[in-house]
Amino acid sequence: MNIKWLFDATGEPGHPAMLDVVAQHQSLFQADGCIGYATDSALIGAPYLALGTKGYLSLELFSRTTPRPVSSSHGAVVPGAAWRLLWALNQLKNSQEEILLEGFYDNVIALEDETMEQLYNLPDNASSLAQHWKLDQLLLGLKGFQLHYAHLLTPSCSINTLHAGASASKRSRATLPAQAKACVDFYLVPAQDPDDIASKLREHLQAHDLADIQVRVLQRNWPIYTPLAMPFVQKVQHALSHTSAQGAVLLPLTIGSYPLYPLYKFWHMPVVIIGTSIVQESASLAEIDPQELALLSKQTHMIIEELANATDTN
Repeated sequence: MNIKWLFDATGEPGHPAMLDVVAQHQSLFQADGCIGYATDSALIGAPYLALGTKGYLSLELFSRTTPRPVSSSHGAVVPGAAWRLLWALNQLKNSQEEILLEGFYDNVIALEDETMEQLYNLPDNASSLAQHWKLDQLLLGLKGFQLHYAHLLTPSCSINTLHAGASASKRSRATLPAQAKACVDFYLVPAQDPDDIASKLREHLQAHDLADIQVRVLQRNWPIYTPLAMPFVQKVQHALSHTSAQGAVLLPLTIGSYPLYPLYKFWHMPVVIIGTSIVQESASLAEIDPQELALLSKQTHMIIEELANATDTN
């Protein structure tokens, strides 16, 4: 059995380098399956095995109304770039978190019942997540199954940055800014195409008399999903069942987006992701949890042994 290791140092789900490297060296990366690693299992409450990863689309929305700032005393007759941008952003979703782009949900596919049922077995970690982010409660008061369904299977739209005129740390003169821009992140679920969503957003703005808002794609990554019944998934799941008393919980997708789509694009290979809490956000090498490292090493060993035995059998 041959094992190939691929290390992604970009730290960005939609960085084009991954697709370029895989496209240029297709024969080098060809394999019967792929195992990715994530470090966010603390947000789930247990080590996990995910059958896929969300897609990702990062966009810049840009508004320019005048060549240079003008006095805000002219606000009754001069269009404001900041207002144009705010109106555009207000068209993206409503107060119930429903995304308003026409046809946005059309391609969303239902996952297997067995995979969906696993969400009921996950611990209700609403309180711990709220405490982690220092919130009184999570968005819409989500708990239990509804929390996990929203976190793992619901596409989302978030404003990443928002800027107009002078630096936010300084009070500008009484002016109407000439330009304003925002970065918006979409996390997508299987069968949603980031290029299609970008097109739908442009059409949506045009339909609401906001065609002057420029839309630029910053990064994109396609979602992937591997059916539970695939032999590769079954072997990995069986191997993980021997690594601890509780094994690894089964998830349909990761919370975030990981750049594994290029491997699926060229060979349609099965892809799964193992989630651990070996390292926390922004942690250094010295802060790696030795127990989690030992568990991850054991998981990897058991998976290699399981796949090797299957290869020998065949």
